[in-house]
Amino acid sequence: TRFAQLIQIAAFDTSFHSQQPAISSCYPLPLALRHEGIRAYGFHGLSCQSIIRQLLALDPKAATGKLIIAHLGNGASITAVLDGISQANSMGFSTLDGVPMGTRCGHLDAGILLYLLEQGWTHQQLNQLLYKESGLLGLSGISSDMRELISEASPQASFAVDFFCRRVAQEISSFATVIGGIETLVFTGGIGEHQAIVRAKIAAHLVWLGLKLDGHANLQNKQIISLPSSTIETWVLTSNEQYELYFAAQVFGK
Repeated sequence: TRFAQLIQIAAFDTSFHSQQPAISSCYPLPLALRHEGIRAYGFHGLSCQSIIRQLLALDPKAATGKLIIAHLGNGASITAVLDGISQANSMGFSTLDGVPMGTRCGHLDAGILLYLLEQGWTHQQLNQLLYKESGLLGLSGISSDMRELISEASPQASFAVDFFCRRVAQEISSFATVIGGIETLVFTGGIGEHQAIVRAKIAAHLVWLGLKLDGHANLQNKQIISLPSSTIETWVLTSNEQYELYFAAQVFGK
C-alpha cells in the first residue's frame, strides 16, 4: 500500500461512551438481538473528551462533578457525565436519536416507520427522509442552518427554533435524573458556541433547575454565561476534536 511507513490511528467517536452502565446502553429488545450488538453506542465522544480536557485545566471540580455537555451543531447530542465518565448520550445505535438536528430527525416514534413501510416506503426513501429531510429543515421547510432560521421572520422558522430549544432542554432535564442533578452545563458545537439566542431559549426552560443566565455575558459569548447565584454553572467552550485525534496519535502511535 502507499505510505506503508505511516502509522495508522483509528479514533472512534463512540469510545468515550464505552464505560456507560448497561442501563443506559441497553434497549428493551430480546436478548438475542442485544447479543448481535444492538445497543446504544453514543456519539460526539471526541467532543466530550475535548470539553473534559479543557475543564480539567480550567475548573477540575466541574470536570469531575455532575456535568452535562450539550454539543449543538448540524449534528447535536446531549451527554451526561459523572466523575469524568459518560453515563448517557442522547444518540444511540445510530446518529438519528435524541434531539433534532440540521436534517436528522432526532427521537421518533418507531411506529411512524412501521406506518410508512405499510404505505410502501422503501429503505432508500426512509434513509433519505430520516437523514436528509428532517430536523430543522423538515420542521421549517426553509433551511437546516440555525443562523438562517434565527434571521428569518417567518412563523415556520420561529417554530423550528423553539422546537429545537425545548427538545434540547427536555433532554438536559431528563439527564439530570441520570446523574442526580446538574452542577455544570457546557454548550459547544457551532450552535452552542455562537448562537446566544438559542442558549437563552434553552436556559429559559431550565430555570426551575436553578439555572440563572447572565444575559450580558451570554450575548458576548463569554466563557461563563451563568450568574454567580446560579446553581448550574454554565460554560461556552470550543470543542477541539482535531486535538483529540492528534493526542491519540501521540499516545498510541509510539
